[in-house]
Amino acid sequence: MFLAGAFLFSQYNKKFYKKWFGGIWSTMAIKKGTHLSICYSDALWGTAARQSHLQFTKLFKCQCDRCRDVSEFGTNYSALLCTKDGCNGAVLPISTEQWDDKWQCRKCGDTMDKRRVEIIMDRAGQDLRAMPKASINACRKYLEHYGKLLYKNHYLLVEVKIQLVQFIGAAGTLDEGGSIGGSQQEQEQKNSLQLIDSELLELKIRLASEIIQLVEKLAPTEARILGLMCFEMHSGLSEKARRIPLESADASVELLRLSYEYVERTVKYLQYEPSILSEGYILKQAKENREYLKSFMGF
Repeated sequence: MFLAGAFLFSQYNKKFYKKWFGGIWSTMAIKKGTHLSICYSDALWGTAARQSHLQFTKLFKCQCDRCRDVSEFGTNYSALLCTKDGCNGAVLPISTEQWDDKWQCRKCGDTMDKRRVEIIMDRAGQDLRAMPKASINACRKYLEHYGKLLYKNHYLLVEVKIQLVQFIGAAGTLDEGGSIGGSQQEQEQKNSLQLIDSELLELKIRLASEIIQLVEKLAPTEARILGLMCFEMHSGLSEKARRIPLESADASVELLRLSYEYVERTVKYLQYEPSILSEGYILKQAKENREYLKSFMGF
């Protein structure tokens, strides 16, 4: 069933997407003679988690460019935050061959014992698994607490940021416990993007922008997450434009133009998603929104 695809070697900054008819496509241009590769694990995991998964399930150690670079293309995606006063540098293994030794801050040179690294990571993982689902407050508290221990681009923080972006103005709850109360209609009204305050709207836009920039550098063919985040940017920017007073029409037009660019990117990234999946529904909505903006803006 996968005879041709099995020839693709493992690589974590290039990933192809398959559908049940066996098609494979790439979001990037492929030059003649280029080795084709596929991700055999989750590209949004950190290096240690990916390597452990591969060695346990596939019996090999990945040696792609990303896995050989402890900084993961300069993103510091697996780094902890240096706790030395006034530093805030990225704490990482000295090399990929010394992952189980002391870690060192790339900025000040201070070292961190591996046991300390393990304690922080174990606790961060446990708290993430125990975190109330669909709770905006829980996400923000997690980011605030572990933002003092993990580097800003750490994959656990990114996972929570992705959830938070999608919760704001959609299915997220603002209560302390994270429970969802009331009827479905009441809940949807309570969490409507048009009803959230400006601070939450700006947070949604900022985090979505950060995630897009990070993923485009780290794993530029992760089409689904890029498509979803571009749609969230489009939605957030459109809502921000709606709130601008009529006397500031130029600012509103600029935001709508940017919103249109992001909905175009959404369609590009999700263009092959089947309609039965949630991504396929987002694609359908993105196409409708794109046509509306085209008509409204006179494109």
